[in-house]
Order: sequence, then structure tokens, then C-alpha cells
Amino acid sequence: SNVVAIPSKSFPGSYVVTASLTSTPTTPAATGEQLLPTANLKKIVSKGVALFQNLYINKTGFPYRITFSVSNSKLTLPALVTRPFTVAVGNTSKLAYRSGALSATHKYSGEFFSVPPQIELRDAGGNVNIYDSK
Repeated sequence: SNVVAIPSKSFPGSYVVTASLTSTPTTPAATGEQLLPTANLKKIVSKGVALFQNLYINKTGFPYRITFSVSNSKLTLPALVTRPFTVAVGNTSKLAYRSGALSATHKYSGEFFSVPPQIELRDAGGNVNIYDSK
């Protein structure tokens, strides 16, 4: 969990802290790379704290940073940016077709598939786990 604390006595009013995925402090992440779930990316400050729980990034890669910014019409604060980090492939948790998904067409005993099925090992995020190969 990432927590951004804002002293509530010093900054009266309603504050919303937004989390966003960036590759540098000022550059958004590449297309398709997302900080999720989107419903958890904006939090209202309560008692000086905005609590972000259960965030994840949908693709492996480096460098990632999470930028936290606050919005309030009475105050502008500098963004808080994490240090760069890597999202790596996790442990294999499922199998998926790579290509040659078996169709419902009729095959006879001893008849080869027209396209041989290829199966991938994937982690919980859907990333191909090339490290479980021999």
C-alpha cells in the first residue's frame, strides 16, 4: 500500500490525491501499461491521509514510477514520485493457447492437427513466463 499524508490542519478543504503510472517523473507510461484498478486511483484525503490499496501494474517492465498528485482549488503541492522500480514476471499460475487453438472440427484417429497447438506458461498477470523453460 502507498500512503500520501497531508497535514489536514494546515490545508483545510477537500483534497483528492491521484495516483498515475509514469516512466520518468514527467513522462506517462507507454501505451497499454496501466496502474489498476482505475477505481482505486483517486482517493479523498481523510484525517490527513490518502490510502491506496490493492494497486497493480498490468505489464512487466522497467522503469516504472508512481506519481501522486493532489488537487484542491486553494493549494498546489508538488507531486510525489516514487523511485524507479521493475515489474517482473511472477510464478507460473496458468496455461494459455499461444496459437493453434483446437477447433471443433472433426478429426479422425491418427490424423494430425492442421495447426499444432502451442501452449504458454503465464503468471497471474498474463505475462509469458520464459524463465520456466528449459
